[in-house]
Amino acid sequence: MPVQTRAQKKAAQVSKRGSFVYNKDDKHEVDAALVLLKLKKDNDDMWNTMKADEELQKKKAELVTLKKIKRYTDKHKTLKEIISIYTEQTDRLEIKITKLMSSIDK
Repeated sequence: MPVQTRAQKKAAQVSKRGSFVYNKDDKHEVDAALVLLKLKKDNDDMWNTMKADEELQKKKAELVTLKKIKRYTDKHKTLKEIISIYTEQTDRLEIKITKLMSSIDK
């Protein structure tokens, strides 16, 4: 066995203090704790995925609503234009009728 210096012995002692020596019971407890941590992480991931899916469904529903609003708005504008055109035509016809009626009265 090689000879160790005091610094090497001290470093070995410090590293031994920093490391945890497991016996069989501790090993099982650590394994159980790691399994529980893994399960918690998986559960959190699933929860976040579910929340993301819910948000996606809400956004899709909102998009459908916005598309309906746009379609109805376009139809409304078209109808207003048609009504405006027919209103102008009825006004012109009313003026012609009024002129014709006034010509008959004379």
